[in-house]
Amino acid sequence: MLTVFSGVLKDDALDDLRQLMTEVTEGEADDEFYCLPEDADDATIGTIARHLAESIRRSQARFPWMADPGSAGTRGPGFAEAAIVPAVVELFNAAQLKALARAQALIEETEPSGRREP
Repeated sequence: MLTVFSGVLKDDALDDLRQLMTEVTEGEADDEFYCLPEDADDATIGTIARHLAESIRRSQARFPWMADPGSAGTRGPGFAEAAIVPAVVELFNAAQLKALARAQALIEETEPSGRREP
């Protein structure tokens, strides 16, 4: 993924990603996600999605551009998304993609304070 990102994101964003990759993560969200089998049940996917959402929120609080990765694109948001989305789909299995989608939905449905939007 870093190879794809390096072709579409600005240097500052790449530095942020490198920093995140070298840090020990809190909890087991990354391990759970990367080990998630293709045939995982919905409950397992939901649990991992919640853990991912928490991890993603922490990263977005540190690096606000991560809430809108296209904003850090070298050639605009459309170009970045056109490169990143197919790479994600290629790299991860169906259960992992479901967990990512659910995590994103959880992030979008809550405000930073954790309260649900009206």
